[in-house]
Order: sequence, then structure tokens, then C-alpha cells
Amino acid sequence: MPEKGLEDTLYVGLDDSNHAGKRKGEIAVATFSFDPEDAVVKNFGKRVHKGEADEWLRLSGREYKFTLLAGRKFKHQHNNLPFATKILVKRFLSDFDCDINGLELFINGELSRYQIPKFKKIL
Repeated sequence: MPEKGLEDTLYVGLDDSNHAGKRKGEIAVATFSFDPEDAVVKNFGKRVHKGEADEWLRLSGREYKFTLLAGRKFKHQHNNLPFATKILVKRFLSDFDCDINGLELFINGELSRYQIPKFKKIL
């Protein structure tokens, strides 16, 4: 992480497993970075990039968090990612005691019209 007081904009990438309604629950993951180069949107295609992800995490100023959403409350819900975003971003900020000037969210997938206000409200 950057030195205390040097944080500026936090870039957060978000994705979920699209398993809402399945019996195992849904996994939501967020990646966190203070590097503006990590905010450049790229298409990685469908292949797995495990080695590249490990390399990315070894670099300074990068972190990830995930959560499992299980139980009836989250089944058949299409607003699980906004709910998980609130949890994951707040946890990151409290774990690393960060003071940030800006927050940019990058969400994998399309947001429906009703989800956009939910993201604005939770953050």
C-alpha cells in the first residue's frame, strides 16, 4: 500500500460468480489498487490468467478481497454485487486505514438501470 497520506484515488474492480439462486451461494471479489495504470480497461478474453494475477498481486499497492453470499436472502437476487461492494470496499478501507480522495469502480458486466442508484447510495 502507499505510504500513509499518499493515497489519492482508489481503483476497485468488481465481479461476481453469477451463481445467485444456486445452492452454493455467490462469490463476489474486488481488486484494489492505487496505480492509475490499473484503471486502464482491457479485454482479456476467455482464457485463464492465473499467473498474471499472481504477478499483479505481488506488486506494491494492490490487494483483493472476496466474500461468499449464501442463504435465502441472496438467492435469485440481481443486486448482490452492489451489496457485496459496500462490504468489500469498507473492509479494505478499514483494514488499511486509508484516506482516499477519489474512488473509481470498474464492474464486470452490465448494470441495470435500477442498480446504478444502489451503487451511488452505498458508497
